[in-house]
Amino acid sequence: MNIDPQQYYKIVAKQSGKCLDVSGGAAAVAYNGSRIQQWDYVGGDNQKWRFQEVGGGYYAIIVKNRNKCLDVVGGPEATGNGAGIQLWDYLGGTNQKWRVRDDDGGTIVIIAESNGKCLDVTGCVSVAVNG
Repeated sequence: MNIDPQQYYKIVAKQSGKCLDVSGGAAAVAYNGSRIQQWDYVGGDNQKWRFQEVGGGYYAIIVKNRNKCLDVVGGPEATGNGAGIQLWDYLGGTNQKWRVRDDDGGTIVIIAESNGKCLDVTGCVSVAVNG
C-alpha cells in the first residue's frame, strides 16, 4: 500500500463501517488524553489522519490540524490486550509508532510498535484507509 504522508485519510473499521474518531469532535483534538472511538463518518477534522514516517518502517498517525497522534494509554509498558488509545502530543515513544500491514489490496492492519497489538474495535479487525 502506498501511503502519501501529505494526504489525510479516514480510517474505517471493516466490520462496522465506522471511522476512527476523536471523541468530543473537532475541538477535542487540542487536548492530550482525548479518547479515541469509532463513529459514523461526518468529515470532521477529528476523523482525518495522516501517516508521518518516523523510521524503521513505522508511522505516527497524526490527527488533522494538530501535532497529536494515536497513543497507547499507559505508554510503552502497556502491553496487554485491551489497552486504550488516546490522542497525545507526539513524543516519539514506541506507544506512538505504528506499522501498517496491507492484508488484501486496500485493507490494512495497524500494529503498535510497543506491544505488537493491532488497533482494533473489541477484537482485532482490519481497517480500510480511504483518502
